[in-house]
Amino acid sequence: VFAGAGSRYEQEHERGISHFLEHMFFKGGDRYKNTKEVSVAIDGVGGEFNAFTGKEYAGYYVKVAAENIDLGCDVIGDMLCNASFPQEEIEKERGVIIEEDRMYQDTPMYRAGWDFEELIFGDVPLGWDTIGTHKVINSVQQEDFQKHKDRLYTPDNLVITFAGKIDDGQAIDLGEKYFGTIGGKKDGDWTHKTEAGQILQQRSYTNDLLDYEELYRVDGTRILVKSMKSNKLHGKYEEYFSNDQLKIKGEYALGKKDGAWLSWADNGILLKEENYKVDIRNGEQKYFFSNGKLEKRQNFLMGLLHGESKEWNDKGVLTSQGYYSLGEMVGVKKTWYKNGNLEAEVSYRKGIEEGHILKWWENGNLKEAGAKKSGDNIGIWSNFNSSGVLETKIDYSSFGS
Repeated sequence: VFAGAGSRYEQEHERGISHFLEHMFFKGGDRYKNTKEVSVAIDGVGGEFNAFTGKEYAGYYVKVAAENIDLGCDVIGDMLCNASFPQEEIEKERGVIIEEDRMYQDTPMYRAGWDFEELIFGDVPLGWDTIGTHKVINSVQQEDFQKHKDRLYTPDNLVITFAGKIDDGQAIDLGEKYFGTIGGKKDGDWTHKTEAGQILQQRSYTNDLLDYEELYRVDGTRILVKSMKSNKLHGKYEEYFSNDQLKIKGEYALGKKDGAWLSWADNGILLKEENYKVDIRNGEQKYFFSNGKLEKRQNFLMGLLHGESKEWNDKGVLTSQGYYSLGEMVGVKKTWYKNGNLEAEVSYRKGIEEGHILKWWENGNLKEAGAKKSGDNIGIWSNFNSSGVLETKIDYSSFGS
């Protein structure tokens, strides 16, 4: 029996559950109550059985003589259809799996393969170790196994195969007899509720187990809505305050922020308006004060400041204006006092002060005037007091190099 239930269908909080579930299927069902009864049934007729979990699928098999095919189907069918996942067996198996992981970690052949997959795929399910994390192994509970089984071990996600002395008709009859009670649909919606019946999580599938929209609630109020594709964030992403007011709204493209992202305060006032391209700020970015007035407006090109940049105070008065080219300040940067009077006018070239430099007192009188080249003072520099009277005058050209 093959199930499309490999580790690539897991999320961060359930890493390793697919492999752990494979172990738990052998702990007994209705007719074969425990591991010993399963073993006695197959070993007693000279058969063999085993299972494995990969990235794409999990497999379970029984190999017996043709005359014992009903027994083989009965055992594996009972395991998959009627598994009870006893809590005491879960506790025992935690240590078994952790020791199995340590064995693999000490085997360079396995470790090299795992490291290679992580290097190729990165921090996504296909790049994770199938055996999972010790945190999940030590915390997963009976209800987690049942939920995972119900989601993935469904008729449209299983393939039952026979090989040997058996014809098509017999194979179909055996499949219906021993596996016909399996129900559900892999792409059907599912809901996670509290014991009191309150909805905590809802998932709506689209085309595949890796493509779905998910809704989370706390105390009946939605707090998060997200879309996934190939088990990565893709499409709509929304966070909400407890008053059902939007907190964050944006979109992902295969795990990377893409397009416009908006953030609000809990009173509905817009605080941020950002634009991204493959997780990098790109295009116009706006930031607002809690009173709704614009605080900052900048432009980015693939993560670098590029174009005009302006800042205001919370009264709506312009306080700064400048220009960037690929992250470096260029041209003239101007700053203003709170009263609207010009504070400074500084010229830049490739991020370095170069050209005329003018500064004023808050009352509007000139404070300082000069020029720079490559960040160094050049020519005549004049300094004035707040009344506009010249106090010092220095000719930097007389200092030579």
